Amino acid sequence: MPISALSKPKNLGAKEATISVKTLTPPVQAFLANLSQKQSSVSTLEGSYIHVSSVISGAAALYEKLRYSLDYREEHLLRRHAIERIVRRQLEDRGDWHEFARPFLIELVQAQYLRNDSIPEAIVPKVQTIFDRYAVLFNLMEQDKSNEKKTAKAWLLGLLSAELDDELAPSPEHQALVNLMVSYVIKDDPLMDWSLGSEEKERQVFIACYRALFAFDPQTLHFFLLLKQMPDWRSRRAEDMSSLWPSLSRQYFNTEQALRHPAGLKLYRALKSRVIVFHALKDIAMKYPGGARELLLNEPRLRSELEEICQKYYRGTRRRLYRSAVRATVYIFLTKIILALIAEAPAEQFIYGAVLATPIVINTVFPPSLMFLLTATTRFPGRTNTREVVRVMIELLYGGERRVFSKVKNPVGSSVFLVSVFSLFYLLTFTITFGGIILILHRLHFTFIGTGFFLLFLTVVSFFAIRIRQPVRDLFVSSQRENILLVLINFFSLPILRVGQFVSLTSAKFNVFLYLFDYLLEAPFKSFLIVFEDVLGFFREQREDIV
Repeated sequence: MPISALSKPKNLGAKEATISVKTLTPPVQAFLANLSQKQSSVSTLEGSYIHVSSVISGAAALYEKLRYSLDYREEHLLRRHAIERIVRRQLEDRGDWHEFARPFLIELVQAQYLRNDSIPEAIVPKVQTIFDRYAVLFNLMEQDKSNEKKTAKAWLLGLLSAELDDELAPSPEHQALVNLMVSYVIKDDPLMDWSLGSEEKERQVFIACYRALFAFDPQTLHFFLLLKQMPDWRSRRAEDMSSLWPSLSRQYFNTEQALRHPAGLKLYRALKSRVIVFHALKDIAMKYPGGARELLLNEPRLRSELEEICQKYYRGTRRRLYRSAVRATVYIFLTKIILALIAEAPAEQFIYGAVLATPIVINTVFPPSLMFLLTATTRFPGRTNTREVVRVMIELLYGGERRVFSKVKNPVGSSVFLVSVFSLFYLLTFTITFGGIILILHRLHFTFIGTGFFLLFLTVVSFFAIRIRQPVRDLFVSSQRENILLVLINFFSLPILRVGQFVSLTSAKFNVFLYLFDYLLEAPFKSFLIVFEDVLGFFREQREDIV
């Protein structure tokens, strides 16, 4: 969960007299000006709004919660993924894009991804125009004789879902904040040691800023890079798509290469330590739309405001950490532990002729206990980090000799000898870590099967715990102090995390329960909701006629 999701400040409005002669840097002034001009395109539309029954909405929302308990995703990406899933299913059911928009919007409102009575009917033609545009692209993709149809379809669905998500729930302040960070990254030029062309460097900076600020997935990054390359994309008509198809294909391959570039990945990690400062600036600007400039120039008041914002971030991140830990535990339990425990006892009975209770009890209790331990021992930032936020904010607002972003080193290629030595050293670490665990389990009378399941739970839970703790680490502006014990733990836990990453990413492709939900339950259930919605509407009209 990115910091951007931690707060939605209210427009309070405030003005105070400036007590400082400092001036804001030009990028900050441009940011404040851009933010004051941004307005939501959906909220400005007038007319009647899409309304669904609260009973139907509750059932649809419950289904979505059950479904995503089997498919762990970051909370801020759920709507985009749900849009992609809904479009894919409706397209398979209907076979064409004709009058696609309204049923799609109704389903989104039913599932509570969009608020009831908040989406105007007037937006239906605009959304249908988007579908018509992509309908041409899908037809062109079907005519392509290459073997990349599956990849192209996934790319187009991701692109479409990202555009619809941005259209239906716009966050215009995102682009203003990205532009602000981009301006400072370009000024400090942290990639100066990398041999990159100006266009490629600009692309890497753009991707890294979006990733660091909002933790967007590749599909969303593809869409925003497309907007950067084709600023008039939203105004393009369906008739233009045939001529644009070759350039869109090139755009896809260029973006895929850019997303994997090592310079961008290293820059993204470097930018994350400054993200809290940029989001704090955005929150101040949105909280005081008429008096942000005066507050930012009033250093004592700015410090007080930043301390309050930082405490709000720390509390919000703590709550989200615990909620994510529960979601991850439920996901792991439903998709892995249940299947494993169901298989463990019969397998041991069949192979060894007996079932030992101790290994099964340990394998049942260990995963949630480990998740609880790793969550409870998470270190949160304190006053020292808040002081660093204030220091960097002052550099950001008023300028200075210090850089906002440090240089990103370009690693020098290692010799074959050094690579071989490091590989052997890593293999030794891997052997010691897993060998020690297996030896301990053997002394506890674990069978080969029980040991395998224990290692599965250990690696997967450890990987998810590190993953959900990442937003907490992103709050730290300066590097955290490490002692020798922490260094050793990190060193010997690396093989566990690597295996956990591999198992999690691989097993997600073979999620049996998710397959049952998506291909056997979802279509009939959503069809039932649509019919039931119509029935309720009919009885509502009949009752109104009687009255």
